[in-house]
Amino acid sequence: MTLPVGPVAGGTKLYRRIPPSWLTPDEDRGCRRISSAAFRDKEASIFLADVLDQLKKDPSDILVGSHAGDYLVSVTADDAFEFEQEVKRSPVEGVAEGDVQQAHGEVSGSKEKKFDGVRVKHHLCRRALWVVAPDDACPDAQGGTGGPSGSADRR
Repeated sequence: MTLPVGPVAGGTKLYRRIPPSWLTPDEDRGCRRISSAAFRDKEASIFLADVLDQLKKDPSDILVGSHAGDYLVSVTADDAFEFEQEVKRSPVEGVAEGDVQQAHGEVSGSKEKKFDGVRVKHHLCRRALWVVAPDDACPDAQGGTGGPSGSADRR
């Protein structure tokens, strides 16, 4: 099987695992949203949709093993590029063919830099859409432009 290589196209979805500790209560709305901790790492681990598609894997397949209790959000590579982030493929070496770790990548760059007075990590949180959400998730993950609450897989 030939997997995508080279630059990541702007429209590619990037999936980020969200452990429960990265959720924060939104007291005003009575729900939980993702915290900026989800995008604070200079090298943020993600999974690339184009590779998952080639592997015929569902995004929820990322949530296995020690990550089975995590949730999942997505942003696009264009979202990252807009805030001067680099998106690179970094498949895990030595895993079996078809393993979701072949879809591993990173969003690299300072998440503390500000655009329009707002840090990159906050912009990415606002762009994040739930893919696998907790039952009490805010419909839009972080107060941004997310989809309706019924669109996410609930746990």
